[in-house]
Amino acid sequence: MKIRSTSVLAYLACSILGASAVSAQRTWIVKKHQDQGVDFVEIQSAVNAAADGDFILVGPGSYRGTVIDGKSLVIQAEPGEDVDVSGFGAVPLGSLTIQNIGANQRVAVRGIDAPVGAGGGTKSGLIVKDCSGPVLVEDAYYEGTAAFPGIVASGVLVLRSSSVTLVDCTIQAGFDVLGQYDNGLQVTDSVVHALSCSVTGENGVALNGGELFFSGSTATGLSDAVVVDSSPCVGDPLVPCPVGIIPPDSIANPELTTLDAVLAPSGGGLPVRLDAGSLAALTGKVRSFSHSSPVREGESTVEVYTGAPSELVFWLISPTLLPGTLFPTVFGTSHLGTPNLLIKRGVVPASGILTRSLTINELGPGVEGFQLFGTAIFVDVGTLNLRLANPTSIVLVDSAF
Repeated sequence: MKIRSTSVLAYLACSILGASAVSAQRTWIVKKHQDQGVDFVEIQSAVNAAADGDFILVGPGSYRGTVIDGKSLVIQAEPGEDVDVSGFGAVPLGSLTIQNIGANQRVAVRGIDAPVGAGGGTKSGLIVKDCSGPVLVEDAYYEGTAAFPGIVASGVLVLRSSSVTLVDCTIQAGFDVLGQYDNGLQVTDSVVHALSCSVTGENGVALNGGELFFSGSTATGLSDAVVVDSSPCVGDPLVPCPVGIIPPDSIANPELTTLDAVLAPSGGGLPVRLDAGSLAALTGKVRSFSHSSPVREGESTVEVYTGAPSELVFWLISPTLLPGTLFPTVFGTSHLGTPNLLIKRGVVPASGILTRSLTINELGPGVEGFQLFGTAIFVDVGTLNLRLANPTSIVLVDSAF
C-alpha cells in the first residue's frame, strides 16, 4: 500500500500503536483563564487529573510550581508561547520537579521555563530525582533561586536517575545576596545527556557519579567549567544524602564524554577538573534536529536538520522513548525503541541546513492525539559514516484542541 507523505505520521501511529491505544490517550488544555475548552488554570491540576500517557498542552503565562510524581506524561507549551513555573505551590525544592518515574514510564517536557525570581525560597529550576524511566526535557530555561546567604541552588539538579536528556536548554545557577553561586548543572549518580545546552555557574557542570554526555553544549564556570569527582550524594544543600543509603559503585567512577563542546572557565580555573573518573573527548561536529510540536490536524510540521553538506538525512520515528545509550561510533545517543519507521528526508545543501515540512491529515475518529519521538540520522555517502542527532518529542492532536 502506498502511503501519502502528508499522512505518514498519522499512519505510523495508528498502524504500530493500534486505534485503541491511540484513542486512550487524552489531551488536557491548561490556560490562565477558564474559557471554553480549557480544563485547568494550573499545570499541577492537570498533572493530578491525568492518567499515564496523557498530554498536557499549556498556554502562555506564569504558573505555580509543578511536581510530576510517578506518571508517564507529556507536557508541552504551545509553539512560540512563553510559559514558566515558579517556586510557589506545593513544591519543596524545585520549581519543576520530576520524580519516581518507573522503568516502564517516561516523561517529556517541552518549553516550560523556571526563571529566577518567579518564586520564593531556595529552589532549583528543575529537579529530576529517583527516575528509572527516561526523562526528556527540551527548549527551556532553568535558573536556581536563593533566599538566604550561603544557601544557593543549582539551575538543574539530577539525582539517582537512569536517563535524563536535556535538549536546547539554558541553565543558570542560583546565587545568594552575597553573590555566591551554586553549580549550573549538578549530576549525582545519574546518566545525563546534555545536547545543545548552555550552562553557567560557580562550576558550569559538576558530575559526582554516573555518566554525562556533553554534546554541542557550552559550560561556563566562575571557577572550573566542569568538575568530575567522586563525592557521594552531592547536590543542593536541601537535598541531603538519604540516611542508610550506600552510594553505588558508579559514584567512584564518573564518566564524562564530550563532543563539540565549549568548556570556558572565567576565573582562572580549568576546562575540566578531573578529580576522579574518566574523560573521553570525541572529535567532530555535532548534528542537530528540531521539529515543531504540538501540531494539530491540518497544520504543517517544520523539520530543521543541521549537518554537513552532501550528507543524506533520514528521520527515525518511534512511539517509544528508551533510556539513552551513548554510541561513540555514531557520535550520539540512541533513545528510540521499536517499532519504528525510517523516512528519507533529503540531502544537506551547501548551507548545512535542510528544512522540510509535512502536513498532518485527520488522525481518525475518537483520537484526541498521540505522541511520537524522533531523531535524525546523517549519512556520509562517501564513507558511510553515521551521525545521530538529538532526540525530540512530537505531539499530534485533534484540531478541536
